[in-house]
Amino acid sequence: MKKTAKNKTIITALVIIALVALSGAAYVKVGQKPAEQTATNAETSASTPSPGPAGPAHDTPTSASPAASTPQPNPSHPASTTLAKPIGPNNNTSSVSLSGATSMESVCRSVPGASCYIQASKSGATIRVSDAKIVGSSAGSDGVIFSWDAKQLSAGQWQIQAIATKDGQTAASDSQLLRVQP
Repeated sequence: MKKTAKNKTIITALVIIALVALSGAAYVKVGQKPAEQTATNAETSASTPSPGPAGPAHDTPTSASPAASTPQPNPSHPASTTLAKPIGPNNNTSSVSLSGATSMESVCRSVPGASCYIQASKSGATIRVSDAKIVGSSAGSDGVIFSWDAKQLSAGQWQIQAIATKDGQTAASDSQLLRVQP
């Protein structure tokens, strides 16, 4: 009989702990911003001043009806922002001879999670000279370095650009002139 009472006490304690944990999780979930909006704010917080305090009266309005479960737009927490043009390509040289060393190094600096690549354009023709890489999300990882070969290009003046893509948006850096000599 003593063992049954002890088991009932343990089960009762576990049920109470589970209920407290569930009520705490529900509280956190109600107080959180939608994940999509939080990610967008994290990307733009460095360049955009904060519009004001966040909180229940400031965030997306909610409704008790199931049909209104989709978050409504809120100007203080935009659902998406325009992808800024990346910084790059910052080539390691402005001139290269196809008869010498043709190894090139370029950079694409953009927001974490953006896909970047390097392209070259001349007289209406555009060539993708590097594979795509994803900008890291760790601190200090706001760019990727590309090694590529100028032998992909013919002699002439080429405009080199870093291209970034994220969330269906594409942005191009300012172009840098590369003179390719035979």
